[in-house]
Amino acid sequence: VNSVPVAAQERRCLTNGDFVQIGTALVLRFVDTTRTTPDTTAQPYLSGRIWLDRARQQVYLRRQRLEPGLSLQQFRLLDVIVAAEGRVVSRDQLAAAVWPEAQGEVSEAMIDNLVARVRQRLAALDPGATYIETVRGAGYRFRAGHEK
Repeated sequence: VNSVPVAAQERRCLTNGDFVQIGTALVLRFVDTTRTTPDTTAQPYLSGRIWLDRARQQVYLRRQRLEPGLSLQQFRLLDVIVAAEGRVVSRDQLAAAVWPEAQGEVSEAMIDNLVARVRQRLAALDPGATYIETVRGAGYRFRAGHEK
């Protein structure tokens, strides 16, 4: 349930949006208290890639949930970079997404420090991979866990 194993004979109450994985091929998403429907979309966290659960603000990496979770700003930054699907995200785009209330008052150091903290958190689960690449003079890009 949500990438946490359940022991035989253990009972677990499900909440709306929980994922139930059976083996490595079947994933169900608990929709409500009366039904569970198969999820036919690809589940990146099953293939060892990164997966963001936006509803719960959780990150799954290499089939493991990142614990403790990211801060809101860290999650927003990672979400924007991952959603860009390999395209470069500029510092201005990151600033607007992560600190929408700042209205242009975000320094490069703030962005660099936040990126460094997210990289550090991801490295805790996958130390041999680089997920956020710096593109000099342009911004940042998601690399899908390529080796350093």
